[in-house]
Amino acid sequence: MTDAADEDTVSLREGEQSVCPIDAMDDPLRQLPPETFERMLVVSTRGDPERVERAVRDAGADPTNVVVVPVSGSAIRYDGPLTVGKRVAPSDMTGVGVRFTEALRGFDEPAWVVVDNFNVFLMYTDQKRVYRFMDSLTGKARESGARGLYCTVRDALTDTTYQTFRNLFDSETDLR
Repeated sequence: MTDAADEDTVSLREGEQSVCPIDAMDDPLRQLPPETFERMLVVSTRGDPERVERAVRDAGADPTNVVVVPVSGSAIRYDGPLTVGKRVAPSDMTGVGVRFTEALRGFDEPAWVVVDNFNVFLMYTDQKRVYRFMDSLTGKARESGARGLYCTVRDALTDTTYQTFRNLFDSETDLR
């Protein structure tokens, strides 16, 4: 089990998928080492590609290597160096999954995948459907060899719900 709180950096093996407990106001991208941004796909439920770009630049990395799937109920405006896909509503997990798969296929080598807060999907549909959706994302990422961090505001989930989702992952990377 990976425990980032006890290490200087986040480290995952190729194909490893990790659940990532965070605090509500934390941005997990700000806690990642620069090399994670060399080939990265971010499913951004916070709806702000500029926030992603700032985190990438603050890490000293090149934003042209980062693809963002924006998940938001409202329009997204962004004109910058990130590759930003078409906005997908948080209730449209099929659409998010399609954009995720398309983006993964665009990398010529295994990438890093970050879902910055999967709790958002639980606000729009039931736990079983979100579980199937997350199972699909982690499966596609594993198949591609991507290293995946799937962040969740741990305090917003019951212990039972957290354990249910925890079973999808190879490890836990606690960024609180």
